[in-house]
Amino acid sequence: MIAASLALGGLLALAPSETHSGACTTAEPEGVTVVIDYGGLGGGVQATCALGLTKSSTGRAALTAIGASISGTAHDGDGFVCRLNGRPSASETLDLPSGSYQEQCVQTPPLDAYWSYWSADDGGSWSYATSGVGQHRVKLGGFEGWSFNLGGSRASPPAFTPAKAPAPAQPTPATPPPNSGGGGAADSGSGTTDSVSAGDANTPGAAGSATPADPAAAGGPASGPTATDPGADSPGPDDRAGGDDSAGPDSGRPTTTSAPSGTAGTTRPPASGAAGGRTGRPQTIALTGVLGGSAIIAAATIYLRRRWSNP
Repeated sequence: MIAASLALGGLLALAPSETHSGACTTAEPEGVTVVIDYGGLGGGVQATCALGLTKSSTGRAALTAIGASISGTAHDGDGFVCRLNGRPSASETLDLPSGSYQEQCVQTPPLDAYWSYWSADDGGSWSYATSGVGQHRVKLGGFEGWSFNLGGSRASPPAFTPAKAPAPAQPTPATPPPNSGGGGAADSGSGTTDSVSAGDANTPGAAGSATPADPAAAGGPASGPTATDPGADSPGPDDRAGGDDSAGPDSGRPTTTSAPSGTAGTTRPPASGAAGGRTGRPQTIALTGVLGGSAIIAAATIYLRRRWSNP
Protein backbone atom coordinates (compact mmCIF):
# COMPACT_ATOMS: atom_id res chain seq x y z
CA MET A 1 0.00 0.00 0.00
CA ILE A 2 2.81 2.40 0.90
CA ALA A 3 4.71 1.53 -2.28
CA ALA A 4 1.60 2.15 -4.38
CA SER A 5 1.06 5.53 -2.71
CA LEU A 6 4.65 6.54 -3.36
CA ALA A 7 4.40 5.47 -6.99
CA LEU A 8 1.20 7.47 -7.44
CA GLY A 9 2.80 10.49 -5.81
CA GLY A 10 5.76 10.23 -8.19
CA LEU A 11 3.49 10.09 -11.22
CA LEU A 12 1.56 13.13 -10.02
CA ALA A 13 4.82 15.01 -9.47
CA LEU A 14 5.98 14.22 -13.02
CA ALA A 15 2.63 15.10 -14.62
CA PRO A 16 2.63 18.53 -16.35
CA SER A 17 0.62 21.35 -14.85
CA GLU A 18 -2.86 21.70 -16.40
CA THR A 19 -2.84 25.48 -16.24
CA HIS A 20 -0.49 28.40 -15.94
CA SER A 21 -0.86 32.14 -15.87
CA GLY A 22 -0.58 33.96 -19.19
CA ALA A 23 -1.20 32.92 -22.77
CA CYS A 24 -0.21 29.50 -24.08
CA THR A 25 3.10 29.36 -25.96
CA THR A 26 4.29 27.61 -29.12
CA ALA A 27 5.46 24.77 -26.90
CA GLU A 28 1.78 24.14 -26.01
CA PRO A 29 0.06 23.84 -29.43
CA GLU A 30 -2.96 22.09 -27.92
CA GLY A 31 -3.41 24.58 -25.11
CA VAL A 32 -6.32 27.02 -24.99
CA THR A 33 -5.90 30.53 -23.61
CA VAL A 34 -8.91 31.52 -21.49
CA VAL A 35 -9.38 35.28 -21.07
CA ILE A 36 -11.72 36.80 -18.46
CA ASP A 37 -12.33 40.56 -18.68
CA TYR A 38 -14.28 41.81 -15.65
CA GLY A 39 -14.89 45.17 -17.33
CA GLY A 40 -16.97 47.57 -15.25
CA LEU A 41 -17.15 45.11 -12.36
CA GLY A 42 -13.51 45.80 -11.55
CA GLY A 43 -10.86 43.12 -11.43
CA GLY A 44 -8.99 43.70 -14.68
CA VAL A 45 -8.23 41.14 -17.36
CA GLN A 46 -6.93 37.65 -16.57
CA ALA A 47 -5.41 35.24 -19.10
CA THR A 48 -4.74 31.60 -18.25
CA CYS A 49 -3.45 28.73 -20.39
CA ALA A 50 -5.63 25.61 -20.08
CA LEU A 51 -3.94 22.31 -20.96
CA GLY A 52 -5.26 18.78 -21.28
CA LEU A 53 -8.18 19.69 -23.58
CA THR A 54 -9.17 17.99 -26.83
CA LYS A 55 -11.03 19.01 -29.97
CA SER A 56 -14.27 17.82 -28.43
CA SER A 57 -13.81 19.86 -25.22
CA THR A 58 -16.44 22.51 -24.55
CA GLY A 59 -16.20 26.04 -23.24
CA ARG A 60 -17.34 24.77 -19.86
CA ALA A 61 -14.45 22.28 -19.83
CA ALA A 62 -12.01 25.12 -20.53
CA LEU A 63 -13.37 27.14 -17.61
CA THR A 64 -13.19 24.10 -15.36
CA ALA A 65 -9.59 23.45 -16.47
CA ILE A 66 -8.47 26.86 -15.17
CA GLY A 67 -10.45 26.50 -11.93
CA ALA A 68 -13.12 29.07 -12.73
CA SER A 69 -16.53 28.75 -11.06
CA ILE A 70 -19.70 29.35 -13.07
CA SER A 71 -23.38 29.68 -12.19
CA GLY A 72 -26.34 29.40 -14.55
CA THR A 73 -29.88 30.67 -14.14
CA ALA A 74 -32.94 28.95 -12.86
CA HIS A 75 -34.65 29.78 -16.16
CA ASP A 76 -31.91 28.73 -18.63
CA GLY A 77 -29.89 26.25 -16.59
CA ASP A 78 -26.10 25.94 -16.90
CA GLY A 79 -26.16 26.79 -20.59
CA PHE A 80 -26.24 30.51 -19.79
CA VAL A 81 -23.55 31.88 -17.49
CA CYS A 82 -24.89 34.62 -15.24
CA ARG A 83 -22.11 34.56 -12.62
CA LEU A 84 -18.39 33.86 -13.25
CA ASN A 85 -15.97 33.45 -10.35
CA GLY A 86 -18.69 34.85 -8.08
CA ARG A 87 -19.14 38.08 -10.07
CA PRO A 88 -21.48 39.83 -9.98
CA SER A 89 -22.53 38.61 -6.56
CA ALA A 90 -26.14 38.55 -5.43
CA SER A 91 -25.47 41.52 -3.10
CA GLU A 92 -23.56 43.55 -5.69
CA THR A 93 -25.54 46.55 -6.94
CA LEU A 94 -25.04 47.41 -10.61
CA ASP A 95 -25.88 50.88 -11.90
CA LEU A 96 -27.70 50.52 -15.21
CA PRO A 97 -29.43 53.11 -17.40
CA SER A 98 -32.73 51.56 -16.33
CA GLY A 99 -31.80 51.79 -12.65
CA SER A 100 -30.06 49.71 -9.98
CA TYR A 101 -29.83 45.99 -10.54
CA GLN A 102 -28.75 42.96 -8.49
CA GLU A 103 -28.11 39.66 -10.23
CA GLN A 104 -30.06 36.82 -8.60
CA CYS A 105 -29.47 34.32 -11.45
CA VAL A 106 -33.19 33.51 -11.72
CA GLN A 107 -34.11 35.00 -15.08
CA THR A 108 -31.90 35.65 -18.10
CA PRO A 109 -29.69 38.70 -17.28
CA PRO A 110 -30.42 41.96 -19.10
CA LEU A 111 -28.44 42.90 -22.23
CA ASP A 112 -26.60 45.68 -20.39
CA ALA A 113 -25.44 43.47 -17.49
CA TYR A 114 -24.31 40.04 -18.63
CA TRP A 115 -21.26 37.91 -19.50
CA SER A 116 -20.65 37.86 -23.27
CA TYR A 117 -18.88 34.83 -24.72
CA TRP A 118 -16.19 35.01 -27.44
CA SER A 119 -13.63 32.83 -29.24
CA ALA A 120 -10.65 33.37 -31.55
CA ASP A 121 -8.08 31.44 -33.53
CA ASP A 122 -4.37 31.75 -32.80
CA GLY A 123 -3.45 35.16 -34.22
CA GLY A 124 -7.05 35.76 -35.35
CA SER A 125 -9.78 38.10 -34.11
CA TRP A 126 -12.57 37.72 -31.56
CA SER A 127 -15.89 36.26 -32.72
CA TYR A 128 -19.11 36.28 -30.72
CA ALA A 129 -20.08 32.74 -29.72
CA THR A 130 -23.40 31.63 -31.20
CA SER A 131 -23.81 28.61 -28.93
CA GLY A 132 -23.83 28.15 -25.17
CA VAL A 133 -20.91 27.24 -22.99
CA GLY A 134 -22.02 23.61 -22.88
CA GLN A 135 -22.21 23.21 -26.66
CA HIS A 136 -19.39 25.40 -27.95
CA ARG A 137 -16.22 23.49 -28.92
CA VAL A 138 -12.84 25.04 -28.11
CA LYS A 139 -10.17 25.72 -30.73
CA LEU A 140 -6.90 24.04 -29.74
CA GLY A 141 -4.16 26.63 -29.80
CA GLY A 142 -6.84 29.34 -29.83
CA PHE A 143 -8.64 31.56 -27.33
CA GLU A 144 -11.79 31.49 -25.22
CA GLY A 145 -12.99 34.90 -24.04
CA TRP A 146 -15.45 36.24 -21.48
CA SER A 147 -16.26 39.93 -21.11
CA PHE A 148 -18.78 41.50 -18.75
CA ASN A 149 -20.93 44.12 -20.45
CA LEU A 150 -22.02 46.72 -17.93
CA GLY A 151 -24.34 49.50 -19.06
CA GLY A 152 -23.56 49.20 -22.77
CA SER A 153 -26.11 48.59 -25.47
CA ARG A 154 -23.68 46.33 -27.29
CA ALA A 155 -21.24 43.79 -25.84
CA SER A 156 -17.51 44.21 -26.48
CA PRO A 157 -14.86 41.47 -26.73
CA PRO A 158 -12.21 41.11 -24.01
CA ALA A 159 -9.53 43.80 -23.93
CA PHE A 160 -6.91 41.20 -24.85
CA THR A 161 -5.45 40.71 -28.34
CA PRO A 162 -5.52 37.04 -29.45
CA ALA A 163 -2.02 37.33 -30.93
CA LYS A 164 0.11 34.48 -32.22
CA ALA A 165 1.36 32.23 -29.48
CA PRO A 166 4.70 33.48 -28.17
CA ALA A 167 7.76 31.30 -27.82
CA PRO A 168 8.33 29.87 -24.35
CA ALA A 169 10.48 31.97 -22.07
CA GLN A 170 14.11 30.90 -22.02
CA PRO A 171 15.86 30.63 -18.67
CA THR A 172 18.36 33.37 -18.03
CA PRO A 173 21.89 31.92 -18.12
CA ALA A 174 23.80 32.20 -14.88
CA THR A 175 26.47 34.89 -14.87
CA PRO A 176 29.89 33.38 -14.07
CA PRO A 177 31.55 34.89 -11.00
CA PRO A 178 34.42 37.33 -11.64
CA ASN A 179 37.95 35.96 -11.50
CA SER A 180 39.15 37.00 -8.07
CA GLY A 181 42.28 34.86 -8.04
CA GLY A 182 44.29 36.56 -10.79
CA GLY A 183 47.38 34.74 -12.04
CA GLY A 184 49.20 31.68 -10.82
CA ALA A 185 49.82 30.81 -7.19
CA ALA A 186 53.16 31.47 -5.53
CA ASP A 187 55.80 28.75 -5.74
CA SER A 188 57.18 28.38 -2.22
CA GLY A 189 60.38 26.79 -3.49
CA SER A 190 61.38 29.08 -6.33
CA GLY A 191 60.82 32.41 -4.60
CA THR A 192 58.78 33.83 -7.51
CA THR A 193 55.21 33.60 -8.70
CA ASP A 194 53.89 32.69 -12.12
CA SER A 195 52.99 35.51 -14.48
CA VAL A 196 49.48 36.90 -13.95
CA SER A 197 46.98 37.67 -16.66
CA ALA A 198 47.29 41.13 -18.11
CA GLY A 199 44.58 43.57 -17.09
CA ASP A 200 43.54 41.81 -13.88
CA ALA A 201 42.64 44.78 -11.73
CA ASN A 202 42.56 42.67 -8.57
CA THR A 203 46.12 41.52 -8.80
CA PRO A 204 49.10 43.82 -8.23
CA GLY A 205 51.46 43.96 -11.17
CA ALA A 206 48.73 42.85 -13.55
CA ALA A 207 50.57 44.00 -16.66
CA GLY A 208 51.90 40.49 -17.23
CA SER A 209 55.02 40.78 -15.02
CA ALA A 210 55.92 38.21 -12.40
CA THR A 211 55.50 39.22 -8.78
CA PRO A 212 58.57 38.28 -6.66
CA ALA A 213 58.00 36.42 -3.44
CA ASP A 214 59.40 37.57 -0.09
CA PRO A 215 63.21 37.26 -0.50
CA ALA A 216 63.68 36.87 3.25
CA ALA A 217 61.34 33.89 3.34
CA ALA A 218 63.25 32.25 0.47
CA GLY A 219 66.64 32.84 2.07
CA GLY A 220 67.89 35.25 -0.58
CA PRO A 221 68.97 38.88 -0.31
CA ALA A 222 66.47 41.64 -0.10
CA SER A 223 66.60 45.12 -1.59
CA GLY A 224 66.38 46.82 1.78
CA PRO A 225 64.41 47.06 5.02
CA THR A 226 60.65 47.05 4.86
CA ALA A 227 58.03 48.62 7.09
CA THR A 228 57.57 45.33 8.85
CA ASP A 229 61.38 44.92 9.54
CA PRO A 230 62.48 48.20 11.14
CA GLY A 231 65.65 46.73 12.62
CA ALA A 232 67.14 45.26 9.45
CA ASP A 233 70.02 47.75 9.42
CA SER A 234 70.52 47.83 13.20
CA PRO A 235 72.38 44.72 14.43
CA GLY A 236 71.49 43.61 17.92
CA PRO A 237 73.89 42.67 20.75
CA ASP A 238 74.01 39.03 19.58
CA ASP A 239 75.00 39.92 16.01
CA ARG A 240 78.73 40.04 16.74
CA ALA A 241 81.42 39.81 14.03
CA GLY A 242 83.63 36.71 13.88
CA GLY A 243 86.86 38.57 14.85
CA ASP A 244 85.48 39.90 18.15
CA ASP A 245 87.91 38.77 20.94
CA SER A 246 85.17 39.21 23.50
CA ALA A 247 83.48 36.04 22.31
CA GLY A 248 84.19 34.36 25.65
CA PRO A 249 84.38 30.66 26.52
CA ASP A 250 81.57 29.74 24.13
CA SER A 251 83.57 30.91 21.12
CA GLY A 252 84.04 27.30 20.00
CA ARG A 253 80.34 27.12 19.05
CA PRO A 254 79.01 28.53 15.77
CA THR A 255 78.68 32.26 16.10
CA THR A 256 75.91 34.50 14.86
CA THR A 257 77.13 36.83 12.16
CA SER A 258 75.51 40.12 11.29
CA ALA A 259 73.04 39.84 8.41
CA PRO A 260 73.44 41.83 5.23
CA SER A 261 71.16 44.83 4.83
CA GLY A 262 67.50 43.74 4.60
CA THR A 263 68.09 40.03 5.39
CA ALA A 264 67.35 37.96 8.42
CA GLY A 265 70.46 36.83 10.31
CA THR A 266 71.77 33.36 9.47
CA THR A 267 73.82 31.16 11.79
CA ARG A 268 77.02 29.65 10.39
CA PRO A 269 80.32 28.39 11.81
CA PRO A 270 83.46 30.53 11.34
CA ALA A 271 85.82 29.63 8.51
CA SER A 272 88.74 27.34 9.35
CA GLY A 273 91.81 29.29 10.35
CA ALA A 274 90.04 32.62 10.32
CA ALA A 275 90.48 35.18 13.07
CA GLY A 276 87.14 34.25 14.47
CA GLY A 277 87.88 33.11 18.04
CA ARG A 278 90.65 30.94 19.61
CA THR A 279 89.31 27.50 18.97
CA GLY A 280 92.83 26.15 17.79
CA ARG A 281 94.99 27.28 20.78
CA PRO A 282 93.84 24.83 23.47
CA GLN A 283 94.28 21.92 21.06
CA THR A 284 97.86 23.05 20.17
CA ILE A 285 98.86 23.39 23.84
CA ALA A 286 97.45 19.99 24.68
CA LEU A 287 99.28 18.35 21.78
CA THR A 288 102.58 20.07 22.77
CA GLY A 289 102.19 18.89 26.35
CA VAL A 290 101.61 15.29 25.30
CA LEU A 291 104.64 15.28 23.00
CA GLY A 292 106.83 16.91 25.64
CA GLY A 293 105.76 14.44 28.31
CA SER A 294 106.42 11.50 25.98
CA ALA A 295 109.93 12.80 25.27
CA ILE A 296 110.72 13.17 29.01
CA ILE A 297 109.48 9.65 29.74
CA ALA A 298 111.55 8.22 26.85
CA ALA A 299 114.70 10.03 28.03
CA ALA A 300 114.22 8.80 31.63
CA THR A 301 113.74 5.25 30.43
CA ILE A 302 117.00 5.30 28.40
CA TYR A 303 118.91 6.78 31.37
CA LEU A 304 117.70 4.13 33.77
CA ARG A 305 118.51 1.28 31.37
CA ARG A 306 122.08 2.50 30.90
CA ARG A 307 122.60 2.86 34.63
CA TRP A 308 121.29 -0.60 35.36
CA SER A 309 123.45 -2.13 32.66
CA ASN A 310 126.65 -0.44 34.06
CA PRO A 311 126.62 -0.82 37.88
